[in-house]
Amino acid sequence: MLLVLVGALGVVLPGLPTTIFLLGASWCFARSIPWLETRLMRNRFFAPYLRILDGEEPMTNRARAITIATIWLAVSLSLWMLHAGGRLRRWGAITLCLAALVGSVVVWRFRRGVVPKRANAERSSDDASQGDSA
Repeated sequence: MLLVLVGALGVVLPGLPTTIFLLGASWCFARSIPWLETRLMRNRFFAPYLRILDGEEPMTNRARAITIATIWLAVSLSLWMLHAGGRLRRWGAITLCLAALVGSVVVWRFRRGVVPKRANAERSSDDASQGDSA
């Protein structure tokens, strides 16, 4: 329950991650209390995040653009604050920029299109039957 609470705070507090806490809560609930996972998956605040992460829906281009813009805004503010405080070092700036670049690429490529689960199951059974005939 603590993971859900921290995930809920992450929805409204900038800088606090939401995804990792919701994934952890969902994983724990699925293994221990399945009805709580079902309730979490139906929650109006968390369901959109979890449907994208579960692969049920692709990430929208709008969400992708907002996420990447937020990454770079946070990195820019961090660099500016470190520079203003006289604590910015070259290796720190490079590390922050590389992390933002990697994060941007991951978000840009994440869940572009989703193959329906039924098609995945049919494809798996077709592959298995072709392997038997060979």
